Amino acid sequence: MKYSLAVAVRNETRGLADSLTVAARNERPTPSRARCHTRVRNMGAALFWIVSLASSASSPAQQDACAVFTTVSLERAACLVRVREWKEAEAVYRSYRVTHRDSLAAALGHAEVLLRMQHVVEATQTVRKLAEVHLEDPSVLKVQAWLLQNVEKNPPAAGGILERVTRIAPGDADAWRLLGSFYVDAHRPVDGVRCFERAVALDAANAVYRAGLGRAYAAAGRDAEAAAAFDTAIARAGQSTDPTVFGWYGDFLSSAGRHEESIRAYSRALAMDPSNGDAWLRKATAEAKAEHYRDAERDALEARNRGASEREAQTVLVRVYQGLGDGRKARAAGAAVEAAGREEEERRAKWRRAQRSLEEADRLMETQRFAEALPLYANVIADVPDYSDAWLAAGICYLETGEAARGEESFRTYLRLQPPSAEGHTALGALLLSQKRLSEARAELSEALRLDPGSTEAKEALDALDPRPK
Repeated sequence: MKYSLAVAVRNETRGLADSLTVAARNERPTPSRARCHTRVRNMGAALFWIVSLASSASSPAQQDACAVFTTVSLERAACLVRVREWKEAEAVYRSYRVTHRDSLAAALGHAEVLLRMQHVVEATQTVRKLAEVHLEDPSVLKVQAWLLQNVEKNPPAAGGILERVTRIAPGDADAWRLLGSFYVDAHRPVDGVRCFERAVALDAANAVYRAGLGRAYAAAGRDAEAAAAFDTAIARAGQSTDPTVFGWYGDFLSSAGRHEESIRAYSRALAMDPSNGDAWLRKATAEAKAEHYRDAERDALEARNRGASEREAQTVLVRVYQGLGDGRKARAAGAAVEAAGREEEERRAKWRRAQRSLEEADRLMETQRFAEALPLYANVIADVPDYSDAWLAAGICYLETGEAARGEESFRTYLRLQPPSAEGHTALGALLLSQKRLSEARAELSEALRLDPGSTEAKEALDALDPRPK
């Protein structure tokens, strides 16, 4: 993408400097025109800060807790992640990456937030590019494994990567935890026990690793050892704010038919993180098993509001309404389960199609076969209309194939989706420059340089607008 943007800017500015010299000299802004330029730049600046600092009206206290950090910083982004302010965190990560292109922590944090926001294609592309550069980095490989297991539904590939991580970094306790959880979920409890025992040996004080060992013991049918491991984990949890220990303990109790105790465990997890939709859902499931149907209904509905799986929440509601003897609501919930299942499969199919189209389109773009790449980017946009990079790439293709109006539309759509983008303003500026809309081009390119003072593409285009006398 970066290479193609540079090519596009050079193509649009090549030869224009001489033809625009006279026009540029005559284009000295009048006071009103200068004010217009300033207003455009200020509007861009305001948009940038609004996106970066956008507060959530529903959680001012949480937002205030992050105000102590520098506006565009990894610390602020991480704080916003902790309080689940995904949109604000995404904007901070994106802005930070403009000036810290090589920051692995920022790229991985950004990918996590994109996944939380269901921007799966962009997250997958981010991780895939990282994996091409950081071939042996455990932090990248861990995220890649998660995507393979949960998005691409390829557990064997995910397991292979996690096994590779433990070979690369045998002293990484968290890698053993991830591999242990993978084995437990894959119904390989013996391997799960082995991995969690290794994690505990590396970090005996970690309550999550102890709870994971309890989970693995339970899956292996070693209930007494599981109970002992959970007792130790809970004792070591102390003042931890990580709900994982109590979530896994609730699962253990529920599977043993100890539903009242499991409800209390899930309640403790929710006290630590009340925004955890999955914990609400598991609590509702335990309440339904305990025949506390009204509580289960309330918590299943809360789980939906907190982002839990619609299909799983409706599955709980089917059981609730059957228990209450409400056949009409049970049938409605059953129909919702089927509809949600279809929607999930359709969404995964769109993601898979978009990934395939992107891979081919990017390959064509790199070889400057813009006309052939265009329909592929159009396919991506049709399947994932909020994937901003596809709009930027389509705009570049339109620019290179002489379809200026459609290119402008694509760039402006991109900037609506990603306002603080130096690349977007540069691309739009180059297009406006090609049409000799000089005042508009200068405003866009100046905004690009404000956002990214190191942008060589924006500087080249501005040099074409304001050539120095020879």
